[in-house]
Amino acid sequence: MKNKGGVYKVNKEKFKGENWKDNLFGPDPAQKKYWFLIWLIVFLPLVGIGVTIIIFSILGGIGFLIPFMVVMFFILYWYPLYHQSLHYSITDERVIVEKGVWWQRKTAVPLQMVTNVDRTQNPLERIYSIGKIHVQTAGAGGNQGARAEAVVTGIKNLSEVQENIERRIKKKIATKEPSGGKKEDIFEKILDEIRAIREELRK
Repeated sequence: MKNKGGVYKVNKEKFKGENWKDNLFGPDPAQKKYWFLIWLIVFLPLVGIGVTIIIFSILGGIGFLIPFMVVMFFILYWYPLYHQSLHYSITDERVIVEKGVWWQRKTAVPLQMVTNVDRTQNPLERIYSIGKIHVQTAGAGGNQGARAEAVVTGIKNLSEVQENIERRIKKKIATKEPSGGKKEDIFEKILDEIRAIREELRK
């Protein structure tokens, strides 16, 4: 399926009764620009440090710069691949997050277990109008989004996605709750038992 984030692979695993493939989407391309900005913020000052070291010691500067450059250029190669590996899906049953370039991980959070759906946006993400949706259950604990089981990152329509998840959660909870008639039947049975006990005591 195509969207603004590009072409995304479809995992062959199926969830019974869910059209999760139809809801598949990925991060916005602006996510890659955001990561590149962070890369520059880290890269340029450290290059300046390396050049300063070279002024006083050529070998020391080279010894600092070579490992650093290897790591930084590897990150530059890796993050577009990671961006392509990100897939999200929101169904009537769960929120699904897939990620991983070499070691792939798939997280599926059942909607009935979700306690918090938060959105965050740091100052750099605001530049590109992207942010994160944190889906958290009671077992996660921690502060807002700190230990969320599923994080939908790099998306622009934050409010739309958050409202979509919250709407599906409310729908899921409503279908799980017993109807009023069933509750009345239970109470009626309890009252019948109490009446029967009273009759036995009177005898």
